[in-house]
Amino acid sequence: MTRDTPAETSLQVSTGPSLKLSTAIGFEASLGVLGLCFGWLGLNDPLAPLWIPKFASHWITWVAYGLLATLPLLVMLVVFELVRWQPARRFRQTYIPLLQLMFGRMSLLGLALVAVAAGIGEELLFRWSIQGGLAAHLADYGPWAVVAAVVIASLLFGFAHFLSWTYMIWATAVGIYFGVIFQLTGNWLVPAFAHGLYDFIALVYLTRCVGPAVGLDQKNEAVTHPRELSS
Repeated sequence: MTRDTPAETSLQVSTGPSLKLSTAIGFEASLGVLGLCFGWLGLNDPLAPLWIPKFASHWITWVAYGLLATLPLLVMLVVFELVRWQPARRFRQTYIPLLQLMFGRMSLLGLALVAVAAGIGEELLFRWSIQGGLAAHLADYGPWAVVAAVVIASLLFGFAHFLSWTYMIWATAVGIYFGVIFQLTGNWLVPAFAHGLYDFIALVYLTRCVGPAVGLDQKNEAVTHPRELSS
């Protein structure tokens, strides 16, 4: 039996599930508060998210839209997991173990709370506040104002998720996808629902199904070349 060093013990305590849960929820919630603050500063109407958005009174409609909007994201998650593109392989081998370290011990309820906080907080900031505010302020420039607002908000969304250039490009593309949904529905709850549901499914899959701190590529290599990995 080995005894943990003080540093290891401190690390285990500081990265306990309850602390990670409160930190993750607090961070995501702060993004939503930041979006509301931007509203108070004049970027957008600060009370708009508190009003009943379009379709919100018919909750079945916007929930159905949110479910449909989640499906392409799940397909892309599977493709990203299976593709042999080298940057994607490096990302999987580097960051899936990190994700498992951060969220692997968290309960399903905890993962759900983090996903809900991310969906609401990030969509309030990037879609409702930044994209909606820019589209309103640039409306005099015609239809290209909406395109500019979607692109700018999505680039900021991508940089906010910068773990590597590969992941930033992926996050920017997802931001554009959410931005288009927001523009088409006029309801920030639809991308927020899709965002939160996708995050929850992705977190559960990557922390529960891929394997403990082992990327998909490493598992495949272990099956294909067991002697090389064991030597």
